Amino acid sequence: MVVSIFWLTLIGAESSAQVVQELDGPPRNAAAGPPVTVHGLVRNGASGEPLPRALVRIDGDASTGTLTDGEGRFELPDIPVGPQSFVVKKPGFVDQSYEAGAAGLWANRDFGHNVIVIAEMPDVVFTLTPVNSIRGQIQLSTSDPAQGIVVTLLKRAVQDGRAVWQAATTARTNTEGLFRFGNLADGSYALYTEPTMDSESATSLIEAGNAANIARSGYASVFYPEVRDLTGAAKIMLTGGEQAEANFSLVSEPFHAVAATVTFPGRGANAARDQSPTMVSVIVLDALGHQLPYNAQYDPEARTVQALLPDGNYSIEIIATTSRSSGSTVGGIQTFTAPDGASQTGQVSFAVAGRAVTNLRIPLAQAHSSPVQMTLAQSSPPST
Repeated sequence: MVVSIFWLTLIGAESSAQVVQELDGPPRNAAAGPPVTVHGLVRNGASGEPLPRALVRIDGDASTGTLTDGEGRFELPDIPVGPQSFVVKKPGFVDQSYEAGAAGLWANRDFGHNVIVIAEMPDVVFTLTPVNSIRGQIQLSTSDPAQGIVVTLLKRAVQDGRAVWQAATTARTNTEGLFRFGNLADGSYALYTEPTMDSESATSLIEAGNAANIARSGYASVFYPEVRDLTGAAKIMLTGGEQAEANFSLVSEPFHAVAATVTFPGRGANAARDQSPTMVSVIVLDALGHQLPYNAQYDPEARTVQALLPDGNYSIEIIATTSRSSGSTVGGIQTFTAPDGASQTGQVSFAVAGRAVTNLRIPLAQAHSSPVQMTLAQSSPPST
């Protein structure tokens, strides 16, 4: 339950005005009296038209619920005077008073409107906003059921003055290959499929020298409609409760082994061990530098990065981080210093064209940055 910070004060029959006040605390109870009938109207926030068959009830009391008629009107009899919390709901709509989250999804929660109920009160007007949705179906070239394929939804947002695409949510196809994204706020969206293997996906590292012998097929990650990068993806604009459709046709193709040797800064065979990286992250990028959802693994013993990729142009980026810190305590003050050179980064670009790629090298270099010093000082407890 989300509680509004606004209280709606309704004046009696001598005035039809509805006044919204922001108070530091909840209002004082109105004078006690016999129960009254609350009547009002529910509107469509996109069109302003009356909204029929919307549920209006008192929060926590399901017996008070009623549906609006064909003109969006409702009546709730026997409501005690004083502050009451009203909940308004309808499938495919959200309360206009609730804001969508950063990912562009409306939360599936009730929103309580706090109303002071008094005798001979005028109409109470509520507004519901229609939500958008995207649905689609995936078909496979092999005619197999496209069940369990992950589809990721991206939403355009502005961050630090720049337009960026952020992951909003994911969905999995059902036995018929259908998927759906609901409760979407107005905005611009794009979506892509996660890569899916025909056979069991690679869950273990490939033995050195055997990469050329590894043969697997699957379905590449594609943006709607069937393009390999975000630049060419269709941007779906949604507003006012629109229902969009986005279908995919995926073609099975070979996935080839890719292996790259990682070389660490320093000299000698023990350079990697001397650096002692405690965390290594590997990401696969497209030709434009956008991250792709393909899995790449790092083998610390062989100091190699391995992946299975369909034909295309890629880059592999690796970041090796060493957890090192120095600190001291002087006079009850703790000082932590993150030294320069705690991370090493490297990247290599390549093309996969019908065969395994095994002769890559990724030299790592120190990721230089200014030392950061953080001081934690504990103040003396207040005297009593």
